[in-house]
Amino acid sequence: MQVDGSTVVLGIFGDPVEHSLSPRMQNAAIAAAGINAVYVPFHVEKGAVGAAVAAVRALGLLGVNVTVPHKEAVLPYLDAIDAEAEMIGAVNTIVNRCGRLIGYNTDGQGFLASLRSDLAFDPGGRKAVVLGAGGAARAAVAALAKAGAAAVTIVNRSRDRAETLRETFRGPFPDTELSVCAMDPEKLEGFVLAADLLVNTTTVGLHGD
Repeated sequence: MQVDGSTVVLGIFGDPVEHSLSPRMQNAAIAAAGINAVYVPFHVEKGAVGAAVAAVRALGLLGVNVTVPHKEAVLPYLDAIDAEAEMIGAVNTIVNRCGRLIGYNTDGQGFLASLRSDLAFDPGGRKAVVLGAGGAARAAVAALAKAGAAAVTIVNRSRDRAETLRETFRGPFPDTELSVCAMDPEKLEGFVLAADLLVNTTTVGLHGD
């Protein structure tokens, strides 16, 4: 990789971000495509989200991906939000179109593609348990419901946050039974044993633990 005055910069916002495999994957793809660009990680702390998003425009970055815990926090700072991202209530990709920042969410599409290609799993008519209630969880619940899941149970340390997520999707997905469970081993056991799929969207495992 050779960086010069014409090199386009892309990246990923997160806190933490050093665990992310995105720079390795994206730079390999950029090199294979012969594009004069570089993809870098940006450690963005909670209080700096607005300034970081503004920097995308100010520095002329082509765009950035967004990971935990900023997928919901970036929303107020964008000029426009794609319909899918607006429905999910979280953004994982910001594209800079001539100074206009547009938010997208590709998490759900990627999640379903991975289920089908890697696990040969079709959510239609099946039961799932989703751990977490943040941006990634929102995308996973929406994707499962859109794919026709019979039931999705949302498990989170903060029950109120899980309840909010459930209420958000009850209207758009009336055919999927949405329920909430506290992070209690005894209560959770029944849901997990009855489920066809367990999805972890929490930060547990980010460092290989």
